[in-house]
Amino acid sequence: ITLQDTEPLPDKVMLSDFAGTVTADMMLTKAQCGEFMLALLGHVRSAKVQRTLDGFEREVNGDEAKYRQKLAFLLVDDIYPEISAHFGLPRSFQCTKALKQAIEIHMQGDVEMYTYSVELETTLRNWPAAEGNKAVLRQLLALQQ
Repeated sequence: ITLQDTEPLPDKVMLSDFAGTVTADMMLTKAQCGEFMLALLGHVRSAKVQRTLDGFEREVNGDEAKYRQKLAFLLVDDIYPEISAHFGLPRSFQCTKALKQAIEIHMQGDVEMYTYSVELETTLRNWPAAEGNKAVLRQLLALQQ
């Protein structure tokens, strides 16, 4: 069905042809990125993921770079694809990469999303990322005063 510019859209639409370029920030809306972050946070709080992180910490014996490498593989190979599927997104490395970019774009200047990010990185024990996001969050909160 071809709709006119003034006609309301149904709840779901499927494009048969799109001549533009789909950018990372078009994958999910800002609100959906927030939902994704909350789903991710819920998932990484699970006992199973926390046991996996405990194992990583034992294996790397204090080497933060090795820990972050193991964490990155866990996120890209297991956690992101599982949550992406709930949003109707494909389970692929390219999708995961674009999804991370979408979140980074949408969270710019957003106190709530940076708060989620600090909590997420802290739960993942990714201390450098948690500290970096805390610094940005402090700046954003200072601008609101």
